Order: sequence, then structure tokens, then C-alpha cells
Amino acid sequence: MTGARPPSLLPVIGWSSLAGALALLLSGLLGFKLIALAKEPGLLALPGGVPEELDFKALIRPLEGTLRILSWAQILLAPPLAVVSVEFLKRKAWARRAMEAMNWALALLTAAFPFVFVPFCGGLFRTVLLLGPLDPLPAEAKLFGAAFGLLLTLALEFPIVLTLRTLRSEALRGACVL
Repeated sequence: MTGARPPSLLPVIGWSSLAGALALLLSGLLGFKLIALAKEPGLLALPGGVPEELDFKALIRPLEGTLRILSWAQILLAPPLAVVSVEFLKRKAWARRAMEAMNWALALLTAAFPFVFVPFCGGLFRTVLLLGPLDPLPAEAKLFGAAFGLLLTLALEFPIVLTLRTLRSEALRGACVL
């Protein structure tokens, strides 16, 4: 079955995963740049000073440890994802299994998104509306954070579920036998 015609979504999945690996790498590097920017003394210097509600440094400081861990994780996960993506495009069976495992992990992490980021999204909402300090969050900010997190999660889960469905299909399994 080596000569089987690959499903038309095989290159879409492979190339989008390769692009995702590049995005992970860039996102991780950007995270470190944000941490460095938050430590610069003249950041966001405006005439008359920066309103406390818009203080970028105050927003980043509590998240610095988490941002550093996420940035390292993204930088370290990008190369293996790139290798798997390239080998998947070559129709390697092991790469299809690895791609499926990575998508299952991504689906689980994406499902956890609203539980992790509800306080952050609510705080961001409050800051954007210039409602003052971030603590304590009012109920409407928490509700906004929960709704935003849920909608974003559903939007992100949809392509992951479609990808998993395609990766598990007999047509793609048959095409990845090399």
C-alpha cells in the first residue's frame, strides 16, 4: 500500500504543524523579550507619567515566572514538532503516530485554557476598561474572562478535533506506511 494516494489534508496538517513549530519558537523568544522589556526603566514613558492602570511592568511582573516557564517550554518543543512535521510530510508511519500524540496533548492543554487564564483575562478586561487595580476582580470581569476563555477554547479545539479525526482515518493510516 506504499503507492496509496495520500489524503489531501496530509500536506495541510504537515505544513500547518511546521508553521506551528516556527510560531512556538518565535512565541517563546517573544516571551523572553517581554520579560526583558518589563525590566527596562524608560518603558512606556509618557509626559505626565503612565497611569497605574496601564503600567505594562505591573502587568508582566506577576506573570514573569509563568512566562519564563512557558517561553522555555515553547522553545524546547519547537524543534521536535518541526522534525515530526517534516517526517509526516514524508509519510512516515511513526511521524503520523507522533503527530496524533502531539494533537491529543494539545487538545488536553487547550481544554485547560479557560481554567488557567480566567483570572488573567478578567484582569486584562478590567485594565482595558481602566477600572483601577486588578485585585479584587469584580464578578463581571470574572464572567468576561470565563466567557472569553470558553469561546477561545472552542475555537481552538475545532481544528484540533478535525486534525485528530483525519490522523486516525484509515486513508491517512494507509498513506503513512513508509
